[in-house]
Amino acid sequence: MIGSFSLSTTRPEKRFSQADLETLGLLARHAAVAIENAGLYSALQERYSQVEGIGAVGAALIEARDLDDILQTVAQQILTLIGADGCAIFLLPADETAWGDGAELSLVAAVGVGSAAFRGRRLPLYDSVTGQAVRDRAAFLLDDILAGPPELTPALRQEGIDSLLTVPLQTSTRLIGAVNAYGLPGKRFGPREIEITTLFAHQAAVAIENAWLHEQGRVLAVAEERNRLAREIHDTLAQGFTGIILQLQVAESLLDGEEPAARERLTRAQEVARDSLREARRSVLDLRPSPLQGRTLPEALAAHLETWRRHTGIAAHFGSTGADRPLNQETEEAVLRVAQEALNNAYKHAQASQVEVTLTVAPERVRLTVCDDGTGFTQRSQGDTGGFGLVSMRERVARLAGDFAIESAPGQGTCVQITIADHGPPARRAAGSVPG
Repeated sequence: MIGSFSLSTTRPEKRFSQADLETLGLLARHAAVAIENAGLYSALQERYSQVEGIGAVGAALIEARDLDDILQTVAQQILTLIGADGCAIFLLPADETAWGDGAELSLVAAVGVGSAAFRGRRLPLYDSVTGQAVRDRAAFLLDDILAGPPELTPALRQEGIDSLLTVPLQTSTRLIGAVNAYGLPGKRFGPREIEITTLFAHQAAVAIENAWLHEQGRVLAVAEERNRLAREIHDTLAQGFTGIILQLQVAESLLDGEEPAARERLTRAQEVARDSLREARRSVLDLRPSPLQGRTLPEALAAHLETWRRHTGIAAHFGSTGADRPLNQETEEAVLRVAQEALNNAYKHAQASQVEVTLTVAPERVRLTVCDDGTGFTQRSQGDTGGFGLVSMRERVARLAGDFAIESAPGQGTCVQITIADHGPPARRAAGSVPG
């Protein structure tokens, strides 16, 4: 049944006959067929357009390498493909051994309704609608949220969300997370939306996994290059300086006591060679596999500071405050390298007797402060020209869109402070709670 077909007349003398009824019925049947065909054609066109769009976006995602761009593209395309009012993407911890009791799905991207309110939140894997869809590896649909029990999904109700479609993100070999599509009152998701979202979620999962693999390959390549440079410095510069020092010591022992000027020059040459050897060894230490491997950032900073203290003889204290949470790898690397450079400055230039290193981890940012009680300097002459390694520190922080600040004055020591926005690694973000 499609509808009805009727005729009427304003002429009193006009009466419809049986023949008129039969003709009307024939026209109605033809009209119904035409309407149905038009609907099928429109649906076919819409379906073809959707499949074509999914294919095009999927191909682009497979070629993409930046994970944040991929996640935002996926979330935005869900709005377009199924007409959702909002979309959020949640990822499982990268380490599958962490999927036990208490495991959480971390929000990594959100657009549309709820995107601001849900930022930085998590969902329990074993006590949420999204977690159930992930564990069952099947789509889950929840309608009439606003009319349901208030305690069921309070965060969704607060944003006025009335419909939830959650689809697992999975490849043929692993679970990755889930895509949530949200609908305001009047929006309903059906079999067509489930099918489209499921198809697109599979392509998105492959793209996310490819981005992870690409990043792992990049990190390994960087580590290998650093190791190569460290070996070259050790095998060339460090060994060369060691040989120079030995030759100078032999030459000094062969001098008669009548040559004080020559002896003074040899002593100075040994001092320069020893300083250069220490610098070469420090470079090797900085280039070796990062102290972050197998450690948290606070642990790595504390270990490096202790090694630095033993090497320099300068009193040093480390303090860490704030959230105990995982950080983005690039943030950790930048903070550690800036700390190393600031400590190197305190040793080489500041003539410091004490150094204080403080790390503060907030929910969405990380702050490092390195202060010494050394000679300090006039910032107009040193800070503006980028002396004492300030350029490299600034560049590291600028690459992550962070803030770099330095305070110093002659005789009053120096404080270096950096602040970098950080929402955690792609697969594990900051804590919170979002039922749903």
